Amino acid sequence: MAAKGTPLQIDPSGVEAFLRLAAQKEVDACDIESLIQLPAYTRMASALSHADVDLARVFGVGVLYNVEQNGSVLKAPMAQRMAEAVRFAWEQHDRVAELLASVREGLSAESIARKVREYLPCETSTPAARITLLVGLAQGMQSGEDLLIDLPLALILRPQDPLGNLEDTIAHELHHRWREGVAAEPHSDNPRFRGIVWVLEQFEGEGIATTLVDGGLDPQKGILREAEGMIRFFGEAVREVIDAWTIIYKGGHVAALARLEKAFEDVLRGSVGDDEVVERILSELDRNIDHPIGHMMALRIQQELGHDALVRCVHRPFLFLHTYQSAARRHGDPTKVYTFNDRTIVRLAESVFPSTGT
Repeated sequence: MAAKGTPLQIDPSGVEAFLRLAAQKEVDACDIESLIQLPAYTRMASALSHADVDLARVFGVGVLYNVEQNGSVLKAPMAQRMAEAVRFAWEQHDRVAELLASVREGLSAESIARKVREYLPCETSTPAARITLLVGLAQGMQSGEDLLIDLPLALILRPQDPLGNLEDTIAHELHHRWREGVAAEPHSDNPRFRGIVWVLEQFEGEGIATTLVDGGLDPQKGILREAEGMIRFFGEAVREVIDAWTIIYKGGHVAALARLEKAFEDVLRGSVGDDEVVERILSELDRNIDHPIGHMMALRIQQELGHDALVRCVHRPFLFLHTYQSAARRHGDPTKVYTFNDRTIVRLAESVFPSTGT
């Protein structure tokens, strides 16, 4: 299933194979093993090689056993969520089949690609990407040229508009893929600064990709709109994350950015060691709050300085921070929008991003 005029290919084979399995009267462990040996699921296993996830166990628990009673055999929380996603798809396979039919009839890879390109510099290369639709990933993610997308998850997150959710997920991950075609902003290779570089890249990358799919709307009605479905399905395992994100969107980003700037200043002064640098900065991003913080920063840039100013920041994390600073100053209310100390910005430019000329 290829998109005409755009380098995107949709591979539904992983979902199709799962649906054939769900139509069988009897299923055993050998059937599960055959499923996870298919290309779509070997790609998924490769992308998750860093995590403690055994796909045979995930699908075995999800298909053959009761997740609630047997989930304890899955060590990682991620694996437990994946088994729950498999069980949902197994029990709701008729709805999954209907959604797959809607994808074939109504999903336009060309329109998704066009939307993503609006948030990339004009000269950006847009290499081929394969959209691999599968079951059990419980998320969307990029892995090389593959965009791995859990199709049934759209029914959980946005049951009233699963195709819209699917398009948003693909667009978000495709922006990550094509962002890599933009010339990266040079930075210091001093290991003491790797945490700073990483966190600013997360803010920029996730912030712009999220703004792309939310279109600059009220974030509490955008990125959090699927929160109720996530909590209802995955339970307390995700409530802590959703609560943390909600706090950020309701003003908590001001305090979070203040704490983060303090960590940056300590790094720049050299008052903490290399290991502590990374640990401390990552602790400031507990529960993935880099996503909503980056989104709030990107929205501020777009609202105060315009769409083009935001697009210029793609794959340029220091420019993203510097442009946010300009947008925050224009807003002028320090209780609602955090403004960094100019000294911190200058020292980051001198020490971490010396080629910026700022």
